[in-house]
Amino acid sequence: MATRFTAPHSPDDIDQLLYLKNAQGSYRGFKTGFISQNLTIKEGYLVTCTKCKGIIREASSCEGETVCKLCNTNQLNPKRVQKVRNSVAELKIKCPLLRDCGWSGKLLEGKEHLKECGSFLITCPLGCEDVMKRCEMNDHLKTYCLFREINCEFCELSITCKNLTEHVSTCPAYSVVCECRRIMRRDKVKEHIDKDCRLTELECPYAKYGCKVGKIPRKELVAHKEDFYIEHQDMIEQENCLLTKQVKILVEKYDLLEGKKKKENSQLVQKHELMERNMKTLEETIETKHDQLVRKHDRLEGKVGTKHDRLLQEHTQLRQENDQLRQRP
Repeated sequence: MATRFTAPHSPDDIDQLLYLKNAQGSYRGFKTGFISQNLTIKEGYLVTCTKCKGIIREASSCEGETVCKLCNTNQLNPKRVQKVRNSVAELKIKCPLLRDCGWSGKLLEGKEHLKECGSFLITCPLGCEDVMKRCEMNDHLKTYCLFREINCEFCELSITCKNLTEHVSTCPAYSVVCECRRIMRRDKVKEHIDKDCRLTELECPYAKYGCKVGKIPRKELVAHKEDFYIEHQDMIEQENCLLTKQVKILVEKYDLLEGKKKKENSQLVQKHELMERNMKTLEETIETKHDQLVRKHDRLEGKVGTKHDRLLQEHTQLRQENDQLRQRP
């Protein structure tokens, strides 16, 4: 299991590990504690700053001395600056964190190394807030982090590790033991109790016939039915007698209703026949009246025709007489 720390490294810690800090809190030259070789280079250029005493960062000069650019604003001869920079660039260092890290390399590569160093302290990205070396994080995420996702070994549901105990307490696939000592999945308990459990208390099936034993365990039910077989048969016989009486009463009521229904049907039939006779009589009366009206209309029409012919003759005669009178001198 990974070693736990109180706080992780921050980006600012990288600068603290690599650089010296002055009284004002500004970072200056590189620290010398992790340099793995002599600080004097073969060209003869001193690579330590005479101001901050660290390895020179961005070489410059002050009154003929070699110093960090951050330690002095005077500019060094460009050619000399490049040689000092080259000397610094060739310096070999070990990892500033030391511990278990065996990394070594060029001084200017130290900052990039710390961004990936296995001994650098980081916080768990899943939110458990544990702090550990970067090299231990994968093992933590796979095995120890309480916020990692795992599959329930019973139902295979994916859940957060810290919620496993709570989940198992309600997991439908978790094995539980019934009071009858039978082992089963939690989601099968209700079905077991309803159908199979020997300790489930059941009401005697003859309770509806009058059995007063109340509820008894399923395992005792068979023995109860055998012990009280005669009593149960008597209860059924009494119930059958009662049902027979009730059926007889119902049959009598049915016959009474049936007779009443037949009588009402007979009355309805008689009413229907009477209505049909009245309708037929009414139709005959209407037909007779119609024939009388037709004959009367024919007579009136004959009289009107005769009178019209007579008036037409009289009109013709009058016209003739009128013409004769006009012809007289």
